[in-house]
Amino acid sequence: VGPFSQTELTQTDVYRFLDFLNRRIGKVTLYLTPQCTGLAEGFNGTLRHSQTVPLDKPLDEIRKAYSENLRRNIKKAGKSGLTLHLLDDAEEVISAFKSQGGAHVGQIGEGGFEKLNALLHNLQTHTHSLIPQVRDAEGHVLYTAFFSVFGGTVLYVKGAGTETAKKYGAGHWLMDQMIARFHAEGCTVFDFGGAHAENVRNFN
Repeated sequence: VGPFSQTELTQTDVYRFLDFLNRRIGKVTLYLTPQCTGLAEGFNGTLRHSQTVPLDKPLDEIRKAYSENLRRNIKKAGKSGLTLHLLDDAEEVISAFKSQGGAHVGQIGEGGFEKLNALLHNLQTHTHSLIPQVRDAEGHVLYTAFFSVFGGTVLYVKGAGTETAKKYGAGHWLMDQMIARFHAEGCTVFDFGGAHAENVRNFN
């Protein structure tokens, strides 16, 4: 998250922002943008690695940086008859996420999903957003995701896949397809959203 600014942020700007939150809200956990690294002195912090892919180079060069295992999975997925479809309804993403089940769905709760629904619709209104869905050769839904573009940065906002999606490598195939698409559109950064869980980092 923030702070975000149309002008270059200074250490004083960041301090005032965090001090205001500290005085008004109290103890919070806040993920700062990479631009704020080194500017948040006086506050407890832990360095997190950004999960981004620069798109300002040839696509072949970007793909060469994939791991060998990832390239193999994407190639295998491409031969299995997967198809990509663009949707209009952001609620498809929420439905896909809910259908996964698991403790994380219960932790979000209906209130959390209502906020997510409002966020996705606002992103659709105010940014260039895409909702791609991967289906197998029989038309079964495997993976649904939401991407938002602003200032040349592509943000992977939310996505969910079925158990069968893992067998096909549908999630990795989708990411590669979207990287290629946004690269062609002239975007400069592909941001996976910075999830810190080990399994999510490995997936990204």
